[in-house]
Amino acid sequence: MEILRPKGIYFDNAATSLMPREVLEVLIEHYSVKRSNVGRGMHDLGKEVTQKVEEVRGKIQEYFNAYDFYVIFTFNSTFASNILALSYTGPLNSLLISVEEHNSSYLPWFHKARKENAIIDFLKINEKWELDYESLDKESYDVAVITAASNVIGKVNEIKKIADFIVVDGAQLAGHRSIDLDHSNIDAFYFSSHKCLGPYGAGALLIRKEKAKLITPNYLGGGAVKSVTSDNYVLKPLPHGLEPGTPCIAEIIGLGKALEIIKENEKMIESKEKELVKEMHEVFEELNINYYGNTKDNGKLPLFSFNVEGLHYNALALYLNEHNIYVRSGHHCAHLLMDYLGIKGSVRASLHFYNTSEEIQTFKKVLKKVIK
Repeated sequence: MEILRPKGIYFDNAATSLMPREVLEVLIEHYSVKRSNVGRGMHDLGKEVTQKVEEVRGKIQEYFNAYDFYVIFTFNSTFASNILALSYTGPLNSLLISVEEHNSSYLPWFHKARKENAIIDFLKINEKWELDYESLDKESYDVAVITAASNVIGKVNEIKKIADFIVVDGAQLAGHRSIDLDHSNIDAFYFSSHKCLGPYGAGALLIRKEKAKLITPNYLGGGAVKSVTSDNYVLKPLPHGLEPGTPCIAEIIGLGKALEIIKENEKMIESKEKELVKEMHEVFEELNINYYGNTKDNGKLPLFSFNVEGLHYNALALYLNEHNIYVRSGHHCAHLLMDYLGIKGSVRASLHFYNTSEEIQTFKKVLKKVIK
């Protein structure tokens, strides 16, 4: 597997992962010799492309063991979260949101709950950086929105049966490992291609089939309808009823290839990432820097958010950039968590299996200089 890399040390994988050459080749093939739309075309090329796109649904189901779920193609996690919140027509008298949520997961449901005058509670985290279910006053909610793994802390969360409809943001987790959705408490799950070795512009929303009755599509257009008259229309059933318009075809096929690659290499990825987490933990320990989510948890993602006393997080990120080390700084679209932690922002170094020990040592050397 050849990973296409920029020059320098790329520690910004939580924002966007790098991409294998095999995925780029899939995109080039489509745009150069296979370009055609999906759907109703009778010609062979259209049929071939449609079949390839439909095969990706199966690859997503296999990757997440999600055979009890509909797979709806979206443009990214933000789009999936908004479509889900807009289309949900089930009860919403009470909403639970974890303080770890990305704005893309938080805001669509917060907006909907405000409009419906729902009670909104927040799921906090405890001293072990775990979701603190014990702190809740209610035993169950109508809807819960919980991230599979925080894009600030990197700890993989336990998803308990705390609501009738449980929504999980899988954007940070999907590119590192799969999750068994069929045997989980999750009712809806979404992720983005560009965070899991795939191209921009594609993602998926997975909805448990037995909960599909709670979804009424209101994002409408061609491809999502069975019939249209002057006084009515009939939608296609899920998944196609939530997929109006032309999708990002090449990008969906590229996503399928990316998931294949992760699945084929999952043991290597798991082993390598455990090593990276251990090495990065040792760096912060040696430099006496306490990162957010600092635990001995072997299941943590290789993602480290931190601050250095007396130095603004943006200034530190710029200093690292001068040494060709690319990290992210700011609030990471996680305002709820920033408020909860009592900070305005942080520096985030996020790694993937293709990062190396040598890169970590260079990071340590530069960080040590700026601290002194």
